[in-house]
Amino acid sequence: MDTVDRLGSSFINKAYNGIWVYIPRILNGSVNPAWTTMQNLHPNLVLADDLYVTYVKPTAASGGKATLPAFNLLAENINHKVLWKVTDGCGNVDQCESTVMSVDKKAPTPYCVSVHTAIMQTNPKMVELWAVDFNKGSFDNCTPQSKLYYTFEGTHPVLSRLNQEHYFKGLGQNATVNEYNQVKHTDGYQHQEVQDTYG
Repeated sequence: MDTVDRLGSSFINKAYNGIWVYIPRILNGSVNPAWTTMQNLHPNLVLADDLYVTYVKPTAASGGKATLPAFNLLAENINHKVLWKVTDGCGNVDQCESTVMSVDKKAPTPYCVSVHTAIMQTNPKMVELWAVDFNKGSFDNCTPQSKLYYTFEGTHPVLSRLNQEHYFKGLGQNATVNEYNQVKHTDGYQHQEVQDTYG
């Protein structure tokens, strides 16, 4: 049987309306009485050791609508099972299950540094710019900053070589030093379309 880590009910303390309250099973080395109370109120469910609960106001007999506070799911692109249990004032109970999938559809938000001039120090004259040098605090709602990668023109690093310096191109293909040095664009300047590190 699956465990329940989020629980919304009108049998929960009204002070928990609009918020998720953390109720761990173990508190200060002992079983938490508040967690035990929740388990006793819902004997047909297996509650998770890390439980979050919220109060749900009872709705009208017909056409009612229940709203839960927002929360972040720890895993995306997997199915989450939701148990809906309904009780009326006469003690009648019915329940059903549905499946919800959390999908990340928000692209990372970039904050970049502008570069107006650069000194040509090599022969032939070229400037080597690393994509990470332009980062100024970019972020994503589902990815920690340590897992964001910075490249030019949509190229992808070789995922199996992220912890070592390497040349890459396209959607994660290896590139040679020669390919890196020879990439030129119609504006006459040499750009780093072939990346030299995942940075």
